[in-house]
Formats: sequence, structure tokens, C-alpha cells
Amino acid sequence: MSGQIKVITRGNQYVDVFFEYSEETVEKIRTVPRRTWNERKRCWFFPMIEESVFAFLNTFANDGLEMDDEFRRTVSQWRLEKGGYLEQMDQELRLSGYSPLTRDAYRYHLLAFCDFYFGDVAEAEYSDVFNYLLHLIDVKKVSRSYANQAVSAIKIFFERILKRPMVTEALPRPRREKKLPEVLSRNEVMAIINAANNPKHRLLLMLTYSAGLRVSEIVKLQRNDVDPERGLIHIRSGKGYKDRYTTLSRVAYEELAKYIEYYRPEYWLFPGPNKEKHITGRTAEKVFDHAREKAKIAKDCSIHTLRHSFATHLLESGTDLRYVQELLGHSRPETTMIYTHVARKDIQRIQSPLDSMDEESKKRSNK
Repeated sequence: MSGQIKVITRGNQYVDVFFEYSEETVEKIRTVPRRTWNERKRCWFFPMIEESVFAFLNTFANDGLEMDDEFRRTVSQWRLEKGGYLEQMDQELRLSGYSPLTRDAYRYHLLAFCDFYFGDVAEAEYSDVFNYLLHLIDVKKVSRSYANQAVSAIKIFFERILKRPMVTEALPRPRREKKLPEVLSRNEVMAIINAANNPKHRLLLMLTYSAGLRVSEIVKLQRNDVDPERGLIHIRSGKGYKDRYTTLSRVAYEELAKYIEYYRPEYWLFPGPNKEKHITGRTAEKVFDHAREKAKIAKDCSIHTLRHSFATHLLESGTDLRYVQELLGHSRPETTMIYTHVARKDIQRIQSPLDSMDEESKKRSNK
């Protein structure tokens, strides 16, 4: 740290302030409520409370402060809370029908922008938001989808909460990346499933793949969502709050029947330590990661890759794209069509010119 005045948070309880001695600076620090001199560390400190923190910031606003991340993040959150912005943002998102995960993500993006701007966010201008997005792309190296989500969150805040649309209306959006999803082979999928020795974990991975579920859907499955007579799984309030049915694998149901007989889940199919709550998405992700490592699968993949693999394997088997779209719960066929680019059904029919040249060469040599 190279600033004139260094601000370091200590255990989120105290703030240590270091600077080279000058009478002027000492006089200013003495105006901060509840400040104390630490003889051993040769620094001033004060409690991490709003009264002291904001008095300090107001006093040293023009003194080139260099603050650690925890201090900046805490102050930014306090400012948003004091302005009532976090509550207003959450209310706006709830009324607009955004899912809890999206609301959490948008609040995070708003807090991250305030952390970067570090001032009264109501006074931020177009250039401040523009520079933040450049910082995300050039310094943080975030994905374009991440940057796009940040733009969406910030636009909602300025346009609907602050009623200042002129700040964000001209913001450019990063062009979407056209990355193909990572896909596991059938053998790799089975290796991951078989690597999960725990019956609960094995069933979780099996159902995720065999029904093409999102992680948020598999963890919230209820016991009554499974309909073995019709061979269907009822997905309640999936992405976009949409219900749908997807396929119930015969093999997965055989595993499920044994699981229910042994574990006897009452409401949630995969209950957490507290039986009244389901396991978390993070727990499901860890189950996959552990099984992938045990199976020695080197591909850069996550539990969501099982959903990608489900869709791709169906297309390779000749399933109509419309049915795959319905099983996945996609609103638009264009979303599902990305899997046609990784399915090998048609590509396998194409012979590389190198192979045809090699065959011709072997025929000539055999004459």
C-alpha cells in the first residue's frame, strides 16, 4: 500500500490508520469520535461503527486515502442501506418477478459498483458507470455475460430507483460470447455417477443428468414430484417461475426406489441437515466436483455440464429439437439450438479429406 494514509480493517471491529507524523494530520484524527492511539502498533484506531467511520471519511476526504477491500465494502453497504437503496432495489426486483438468485446477483452488482465508485451513488454519472464496466472487462477480466448482468443491475437501479435514466441509457452492452457448452461423453457421465459411493449423492447426479435438471431444480425436488406411473418428473417454478415436466429414467427410478426405502425422505427428496430444508446448490456442486475428481475427469466442467450433456446426447440419438427444448424448459428454440453445434450425429458422417487421401493412397499401394 502506497497512499499517504493507510486504512486497514482489523477483524471487522476496528480500523487502524497509519500515516507519517504531522501536526495537521494528528489534529484531524483527534476529531474522529472514539479514536485511540495504539502505542505498540504506532497507529491510531477507532471502532468500525458508522459514527466514527463517516466522521473519519468526511475529515480525510481529500487526503489520498488507501483503504483495504473490507473497509470499502463495508462502507459501501452502509451507504446503500442508509439511503434505503438495497431495500428499494429488492422490492423493485420482487415486483418484477425476478428469482431469488437473480435478486441476490443484482444486489451484489450494485454493491460492487458502489465499492468501485466509493461516493454518494446518487451523484454518479455516465462516465463513472462506463469506467466501472471497463474496469470489470480490462482489470477483473470478467466474462461478457457477467458484465451484461452488471449493466442490467445498474440500469435498473438508476432508471427505476433513482429515476435518472440519462446515466445509463447510452451504456453499451458487451457482445455476447458465442462459446459452446462443455459436454461429457456417455462414458464420462457414467464414470462420474459410479464414482459417487454415497447412494444419496449417486441418485442426485443420476437424476440431474437423466432429466436435464438445473442445480436449482434438483435440490428443490419434492418426493411427490416424481410420477413413476407416467415416467415423469414435475419441475415446479423452474427458471422464470415456469412449471414443466421432464422425463423420469427407468434406471434412475430403480435407484430412487431403493433410496426412498432406505432414507425415507418425507417432503424434500434431498433434505439437508435440517430436514425441513433441502440441500443447497453449493452442496450439490461439491458432490459433483468430488465425484469428477474421483473419476479422474480432466475436463473443465461443473454439475451444470450434466444438463448440457443430457441435451446433446438426446440430439445425437435423434430426438427432435422441439422435444429437447420442452424437456429443458427453454422459452425459445434458439437457446436449445446451441446443442446442435456440439452434437456429433451429423459431424460423424463427414469424412475428413485427410482420411479420404489416406484411403486412396492405401488403394494405390495395394495394386
